[in-house]
Amino acid sequence: RGTHLLKRLDLMNRDLGRIILIDDDPESSQLFPRNTLLVKPFTNIHDKNDTALLDLIPLLQALVHEDCQDFRATLDNLG
Repeated sequence: RGTHLLKRLDLMNRDLGRIILIDDDPESSQLFPRNTLLVKPFTNIHDKNDTALLDLIPLLQALVHEDCQDFRATLDNLG
């Protein structure tokens, strides 16, 4: 089994309610699951059909333009 880097969002000196971690490894983001959007792993640089990050753009824009105060609560509500 491989090694996982734990991502410490609390060390970023930012409001945790305004941080989203986009990751493909649930183990790396386990300290802040409410801040995490999991995407499928990126495996092929030549795969022109991989739109995982592009598909998130409308959601990320809505979070900013709708003046969401706590991204975690919004993500919780979205399921």
